[in-house]
Amino acid sequence: SPSLNKNSGQCNMSGRQVCAVCGKEIVGQVLKVKDEYFHPDCFVCGKCNNPIKGQFKTEDGVRICMACTPKVFCEACKKAATGTMVKFNGKSYHAECFVCADCGVSLQNGVCCKDDKMFCQKCVTSSTVKVFNKCKKCQKQFEAGSSGCAVAGDWFCQGCFVCATCSCSLDIESFVLDKDLREKGEYPCI
Repeated sequence: SPSLNKNSGQCNMSGRQVCAVCGKEIVGQVLKVKDEYFHPDCFVCGKCNNPIKGQFKTEDGVRICMACTPKVFCEACKKAATGTMVKFNGKSYHAECFVCADCGVSLQNGVCCKDDKMFCQKCVTSSTVKVFNKCKKCQKQFEAGSSGCAVAGDWFCQGCFVCATCSCSLDIESFVLDKDLREKGEYPCI
């Protein structure tokens, strides 16, 4: 049956579509997205307020046009992000670009940094070059290969990798990867 709710994006008493944004009857051109109807001029970007004419993304329930969608580029090859990207130290990488600067092996299982270059643990330990990492929690630098650990792109010195909830000591197999907490460098125990 027709809906009496003006903002439902459905139909009014006369059976005509009602715009989900303004609540007014739609006469003429109608835009249907999922189960909602819109006047073309009411279907706008939540950031720039321009009408959306083509692809868009939804962030927290707000429609965002592609012009307002942040563009992400791979730090290594400088090409646009495609597929799943690896994030490390606030930078994005294609999985195939996230490799050791010396031997080219994937760094998904751990990375050491020196002079803005990334190395695998094997290349660091076989080298005379000292590489230092910065602890996500205390911000102190410690020598790579020492008693620190790398977790999902974050580095922790010994004693700083603890549960965000109960402060128990964590190891590489005793934590949960929670997206919201991970952004703060926090990990809860299992």
